[in-house]
Amino acid sequence: MMVTLKGERVLRAVRELLSVAVLVGLGVLTGCSSGGGTPTPTAPTSTSTTAAATSTTTTTTGPLLSRFGARLERQQLVRCDTDPFGSVCVQSIRNLGGTARDLVTIAGAMGEQYAGVVAEAQKVKAAADEWTEHCVHTDAGSTERSACLPTMGTLRTGSEAMLDRIYEVEQP
Repeated sequence: MMVTLKGERVLRAVRELLSVAVLVGLGVLTGCSSGGGTPTPTAPTSTSTTAAATSTTTTTTGPLLSRFGARLERQQLVRCDTDPFGSVCVQSIRNLGGTARDLVTIAGAMGEQYAGVVAEAQKVKAAADEWTEHCVHTDAGSTERSACLPTMGTLRTGSEAMLDRIYEVEQP
């Protein structure tokens, strides 16, 4: 089951990167909005059954996965597909930044094995701060706005990246 979940996360990350490329191609830099959406991700389940066996196997979840797993799954930046500079997207980014801040604090207190989680959360937190404090205030079509595209890329994949780091530690 773990291989399937990791495969799904990889596919979602690829979709997110492609959606950033579509935003650029459709004219985000000129102030135009792009259409489209991203499928809503489903949260991984904690139990699974197989067709060949009638028993149920339970996977264990660590403290961060049980506390942040569903929260990070919900915070995929789907609302940013049509207007990444609009108020709905900015609020979603603020929420993601808040989650990253919480994760830095909590994972940082949990020891060395969570260093990768902390590093990824700090990267997402910095990108969220950059977007909400600088990028949303740039002029459409400006070089400053185009310089913000890597920041949006970090934000688009931030939830998945933090989840991946948590999975690496808590479900090896």
